[in-house]
Amino acid sequence: MTVTLRSVSKDDWDFILTIRNDQSVRDASYDTSIISKSDHFEYMKKINNDSKCYQWIITNDDENIGYVKLIHGDFGYVIKKEFRGKGFGTLLYKAVFSELKKIGIKRIFGYIKLNQTIPLRLALKVGFIQKSIIKKNNVEYYYVIKSFE
Repeated sequence: MTVTLRSVSKDDWDFILTIRNDQSVRDASYDTSIISKSDHFEYMKKINNDSKCYQWIITNDDENIGYVKLIHGDFGYVIKKEFRGKGFGTLLYKAVFSELKKIGIKRIFGYIKLNQTIPLRLALKVGFIQKSIIKKNNVEYYYVIKSFE
């Protein structure tokens, strides 16, 4: 079992949309609605042209199993349902942290919905620190931070 990261290309946008529109991923997201292909492609063009946005496809044995993004320090990832709970999250974090150190990122943060206990446990296990609980759009989130200094 290995995890590698590769930069996102336009050819990956449909794969990312498919994962993003999965019900379990939407339940954990800020925006829980189904995203249209045209809206998704506009969003991807926007972040693709932003120098403070980084994106990778997560692969295992050359199979795409997920997506990672860091947008202005805000970290998020999704893994296909059939690869969850098998240790890929821990491997993913190690790979991403290595990449972030290479590009000089010193600190990242994330928001995890209160009902998402497994992602919170994993984030704390890999070194995130829970700072507070915040409310965004009437939904409560754990606010977590990870430093690389």
